[in-house]
Amino acid sequence: MPEEDLPGSITRALSVAVVLATAMASSVIIYLVIAAFLVSQNRGAPLGHATMPALLPPVLSVVAVMMLVAAEVLYRIQLRQLRERTEPADPDQVLTAYRQTLLVSLALRESTAVFGLVLTLLSGNLWWCAVFAAVSLAAMALIWPTRRLMEELVGSDTPPISPT
Repeated sequence: MPEEDLPGSITRALSVAVVLATAMASSVIIYLVIAAFLVSQNRGAPLGHATMPALLPPVLSVVAVMMLVAAEVLYRIQLRQLRERTEPADPDQVLTAYRQTLLVSLALRESTAVFGLVLTLLSGNLWWCAVFAAVSLAAMALIWPTRRLMEELVGSDTPPISPT
């Protein structure tokens, strides 16, 4: 890729990454809205009046934490590999690899909110979904895509181009 195309390539990659991250974060909010609606419709009763096994909340909580840890570990490993590459790489390939890393990490972080949704539906208690959604969103915010990170990954010192 010619050096003069690099800023535009980074801008396009950043736009796609932000759209993906926003979509994933929005889905967490949608889970919370769905949970609130269903809990209000059932007046706090579990969905389908099922009884939740006593071990399910701690087990799903542990699994949710494990997913957050896995997301962070995988994200850091992938970023380190992108940063420490020894041979020059095509910037588009680097940005694609970053986008894939981001997407997988966001999906794992989103799964925490899904566990909260499941616990809310089984218990009728909206707090499960609210707390897990908040943790999920906070974890997503920690890896929100930035131009600075993308420039670092492709080894660019080019100034950002202003939107027209």
